[in-house]
Amino acid sequence: MGHVTLDNLFLAHYSHTVSIFIRKERFMAKAHRGAGIRDQKSRGRGDCPVCKRTAIKVMYEQSLDGAKTMVCKQCNAALKHAK
Repeated sequence: MGHVTLDNLFLAHYSHTVSIFIRKERFMAKAHRGAGIRDQKSRGRGDCPVCKRTAIKVMYEQSLDGAKTMVCKQCNAALKHAK
């Protein structure tokens, strides 16, 4: 079941269980929020070494000056686009 077709959408409209099955297959898990970060230190929050924001989620690993550090979502996107 790779792509969602009109038949799948029709079934999803009338059947809650089919709708849940399609949603689980089509969308990614939310690993960077909620239950996915509860077990991390300070629930994934800290100080971003790039933008110096405090109490922000630092969930993304980036290589800065040869060392791997955790950065926030905004800095992760900025660093990826800069490469």
